[in-house]
Amino acid sequence: MAKEICAGLDHHDYFVEMAKSLALSYDDLFTKLCDLWIGDEVNFGSVVRFFAELDRSIK
Repeated sequence: MAKEICAGLDHHDYFVEMAKSLALSYDDLFTKLCDLWIGDEVNFGSVVRFFAELDRSIK
């Protein structure tokens, strides 16, 4: 239902309204979304590669 409420909103407002619709803080919504995204096997590999590259760039 929250997705339907936010359908058609500008991308700047979408997640703000989604969080409100779900009675979550904006930060909590993004934490949950990131956890879901990282939990996907393919995305997890991207995260590992990103942090490895970040680590190399700051040394």
